[in-house]
Amino acid sequence: FQLYTLPRGVDFDQYKDYEYLDRTRYIQDQNWFDKTGSTRQYSQNPYWILNRNKVTSNNKNLYTSVALSYAINDWLTAKLRGNYTYFNSETSRNLYANTAKLLANPNGKLYYDQLETTALYGDFLLIGSPHISDNISFDFTVGTSVNDKKDKITAIQNNNLKNANYFELNNLNWTPTDTYRIYYPHGKTTSVFASTTFGYKKLAYIDLTFRNDWSSTLFGSSQNAFDYESIGGNLIMSDILQMPKAITFWKLRASYATVGNALEPTFANPQPTFNNGVFGNSANLPDLQRYPELTPKPELNRTFEVGTEFRMFNNRLNFDFTYYNSNVSNQYLTKVEAAPGLSKQSGTLIDMNAGKIQNTGFESSLSYDIFKTSSFNWTATLNASANKNKIKELLPSNFYDASKSLFTLAGGNYNKLKVGGSFGDLYGKGFMRNADGKIVVNKDGVPLTNTDNNIYLGNPNPKFIIGLNNSFTYKNINLSFLIDGKFGGHVLSLAEAAYDYAGVSQRSADARKNGGVSIPNAVYEDGTAYTGKTDAKKYYEGIGGQDAPNIDEAYIYKATAVRLRQVSLSYTFKMNSKYMQDATVSFIGSNLFFFYKKAPFDPEQVSGVNPGGVGVDVYGMPITRSLGLSVKLNF
Repeated sequence: FQLYTLPRGVDFDQYKDYEYLDRTRYIQDQNWFDKTGSTRQYSQNPYWILNRNKVTSNNKNLYTSVALSYAINDWLTAKLRGNYTYFNSETSRNLYANTAKLLANPNGKLYYDQLETTALYGDFLLIGSPHISDNISFDFTVGTSVNDKKDKITAIQNNNLKNANYFELNNLNWTPTDTYRIYYPHGKTTSVFASTTFGYKKLAYIDLTFRNDWSSTLFGSSQNAFDYESIGGNLIMSDILQMPKAITFWKLRASYATVGNALEPTFANPQPTFNNGVFGNSANLPDLQRYPELTPKPELNRTFEVGTEFRMFNNRLNFDFTYYNSNVSNQYLTKVEAAPGLSKQSGTLIDMNAGKIQNTGFESSLSYDIFKTSSFNWTATLNASANKNKIKELLPSNFYDASKSLFTLAGGNYNKLKVGGSFGDLYGKGFMRNADGKIVVNKDGVPLTNTDNNIYLGNPNPKFIIGLNNSFTYKNINLSFLIDGKFGGHVLSLAEAAYDYAGVSQRSADARKNGGVSIPNAVYEDGTAYTGKTDAKKYYEGIGGQDAPNIDEAYIYKATAVRLRQVSLSYTFKMNSKYMQDATVSFIGSNLFFFYKKAPFDPEQVSGVNPGGVGVDVYGMPITRSLGLSVKLNF
């Protein structure tokens, strides 16, 4: 960010020596043109950030496993398996004295986070394939498992060091705004499960599964255990019916499955947390004595799928198609604004099961061997998919008005859920418009902001995805390339708004050069048409913003993008050696260039690190392409 918004008139080379000695305090001070934060409160030298605001991580991993297998007879096998995992991650960030005042106090600031995890897993399986008859096949698996996972989470933030740049616990003063939090999530799940497949004359198959979980995380919930099942069927139509000669293989399949998901360890049974010498709670449950129906329960996903597979012309043409319908219910939402009476304390946030989200769509694949000879092959594969997401239910209708309820996802203020909407929907501030939809400007020609801060702006998820792969083989040479496109969707950029606000974007430069910004179909507040040009500085300070746009709608971009995803060229050397059969050398290029893209950034790089940031660009890294060389030896 510091580099992106650096004023273009500043010579950055003079700040490579990022620090000097402050002879008043005898500590290092930051060498920067804007130490007082006049352009931005947390403006800093990038080299200072790299060296004096450094993030240090130290990870340790240990994984061990053991497996025993015993063949009881020729059709029944017993297996005993187990594994142990240990993971420890320590992350620290020390902000040295003379870091930007908004980020740290004069003596500096300490951040420290530790996650220590131990996990034990074990299961016992009986796997059988008894012979029933020549026409009927029967395979089964039955078993039980135990999964025990313990975490220790430590988080320290302290902005009150006694002595500058000494980042140790004994150098910290503690205030209510500092945190020293420790808690111990622990979850244990015991399961029994079974699966079986029945086959008849290799023409028809039925698959059945069952699983029941007892989870410690459900202690205190409305149910201590939950089960889920599935059933699926396959028909080999090409063996059942007399097919035309062109059809080599045809299969129909269908399945229905339910999948349960237990809660996080602290949801149903809140664990005490230790923060700066005070014990607290890790969850915010509603008043369950008055409303026992809101007791936490496990999440449930019900999915129906149906599909078909074709092979034609001696397997030269292959086609696969799947349609699915999935409904996820009882999702656990945290920090929901409590409706009147739901919480023992007014104006608080609560956690609850709520919502039903439906996903419907299809996935398909079509491949054809266009040329197939002894020395030259050309195969083209086309993949296509589409998904439609719809929020069927959100918060309990007996407590909330579904037509008015907007639930903001954690991590940002832009992604919000609403009945009838979709996951990832973006809401924000829009242009003020008159009854005819024209943009309303003030006396200086600067667009005004709509008074409603929850204008629907779009959804970042593509409506349709398509990929085309071509593979050419000539003797020992293979060339393949993949073109893919994602069509539909809209993304939001906070970064572009900051660039405009600071006057460092190409748009703002062009506007200054052209004598201002023209706004088509704009009117003054009294309805009079506005046909002039708005001063570039006033315009971009009016719609842009340092931290977030003043008008989000101005920074919504189409997410459609078509790119050359990958190219691979390889050559296989045949070896006349008893030690090596062949060697393949490959040159691989990924994300090489775009055929079409409207957004000023890669729409794929705005997926977000948490649900509240989906489809929002916040100073993402520049788009990169990668080139690589691979050598494969076959002995």
